[in-house]
Amino acid sequence: MGQHGERPYAWLLIPPRQPVRRQAALPGCGERLPRVRGARPLQRPGAGPRHGAIEAYGKGGFSQLVLDGKHEFVERYNFASPYWKTRTRADNPRVVQELKTNLKDVATYFHASAQKSKRVADYQEAARWYRDYLKSFPEDADAAATDYLLAEALFESHQYDDAAAEYEHTAYAIAERQVIDRRLCGAGLLSERRGG
Repeated sequence: MGQHGERPYAWLLIPPRQPVRRQAALPGCGERLPRVRGARPLQRPGAGPRHGAIEAYGKGGFSQLVLDGKHEFVERYNFASPYWKTRTRADNPRVVQELKTNLKDVATYFHASAQKSKRVADYQEAARWYRDYLKSFPEDADAAATDYLLAEALFESHQYDDAAAEYEHTAYAIAERQVIDRRLCGAGLLSERRGG
């Protein structure tokens, strides 16, 4: 790695047997470092995408590279991508979890950016990512909270009819979850009283 010698974290940045491509000079670095993407095409069945580069960028304080890596990961491994044509979610739980985390992070980033800029187009971008998350993980435990954030982004982008529909959807989802929780709690108490 140039004049400073081998770095202890280099294995996170450069996959084995992959040529080093010097592409982008990182701010604050005296040398040019390779820009490793957060994911790459898989070579063998059962192998998962590399998430180590994103983690290394985070540890190094390169927030824009973290965002770029997460964004690329979501684009490459979303459930409509070719990656899932021959794979199932059940057989790839780590990829599913990474996709879920990265999708949520990208949506949250764009929403926070929109709140700073107050631009309608930025809120629409945040809404797009929230919709992708909800489409990918509709039964997730925090789907109602994500739906609420989608409603907020739609409201801020002046899409009032869509926002009202999402607010309503959120309210019913929360109410339904509370009913289910009460039923489960009641069933647990009943089972406990019966001794089993």
